[in-house]
Amino acid sequence: MSMFDDLIVNARSAVDTVSGKAGKVIDRTKLFLAASDIKAELSKKYHILGRVCYEANKTGQNYDSGIKQLHEEIKELNEQLATGGGLLNLELVGGEGGDEGLQLRDLFLVA
Repeated sequence: MSMFDDLIVNARSAVDTVSGKAGKVIDRTKLFLAASDIKAELSKKYHILGRVCYEANKTGQNYDSGIKQLHEEIKELNEQLATGGGLLNLELVGGEGGDEGLQLRDLFLVA
């Protein structure tokens, strides 16, 4: 029976290893998707900022309050990207397997 017991122990160990790796893949995917969402939102804000500046130049009107608001929104999004938007509590950061310090800014660099 000891050979059968060894087989059970090895099988459980293999299942634990596979489930741990799958969890890391899921965590990495969550980080990637969060970074993608933030980058898409940043792109929209930069586009709007460009249109506001163009209209201000074209019409000569003052859009300073709108520009300041967009600037603050862009600043907040960049901070979310730099800090991971609360997702850095995942086991990827400082975890096993060489994923030390993986952060959203590592996935997408903000200019």
